[in-house]
Amino acid sequence: MSIYLKQIFFFNKIKHGVLPNYIREDFSLKRKKIKLLPKNFIYLQGLTSSERYPENTLNLALNHSKENIVIAGKISENIRNIVLENNRITYLGEIESEYIPYILSKAKYTIVLYSSENINSNFCAPNRFYWPLGFGIPVFCGLNPPFKEVENKFKSIYCSSTDGKNYNCLVESLKIFQRDFTEITKNCLKHKQNFILKNNFLINKYDFTSFKRK
Repeated sequence: MSIYLKQIFFFNKIKHGVLPNYIREDFSLKRKKIKLLPKNFIYLQGLTSSERYPENTLNLALNHSKENIVIAGKISENIRNIVLENNRITYLGEIESEYIPYILSKAKYTIVLYSSENINSNFCAPNRFYWPLGFGIPVFCGLNPPFKEVENKFKSIYCSSTDGKNYNCLVESLKIFQRDFTEITKNCLKHKQNFILKNNFLINKYDFTSFKRK
């Protein structure tokens, strides 16, 4: 068990709880620098399985934006050749998590897509979605329930009219995101503290032992 989880569950004597995928306040202050980063870039992470629509994500960033692209983590074999050969792309490979706060602090925005065709991916609430928000970095994403909830409440992201499967819908949605980017960024900076896990404690603490089924 990591020191962080011990602090939450063991030292605070918590048996059950909800641990959101927000960035920790102490971790967000880390700045392990990477010298290879270009200026003005879109950050992409975890372009692996088909449920994350790696081809559509990459094609959208390449063909419908002018920014450079920085990619971290494992990538699908379907996009490997494009990633390694395109001059606009900086591929960092698998990196230590301590580098991510620095990368996010320099990014313009990120794209996060998940298939809605199964429960696990449709309701996925990944750190690659929440961490950018903790740095005030806008997210362009698919029409999945956790993402839509953030859009409705904070207006700090933009959800497409598709989960990511329909490429034409993605393109049209990205145009709206780019058009409204200044306002979305303003909201993102305004609400970024809502996505930072402070003081090493859970956002919500639940006593599941007292739960009674109706």
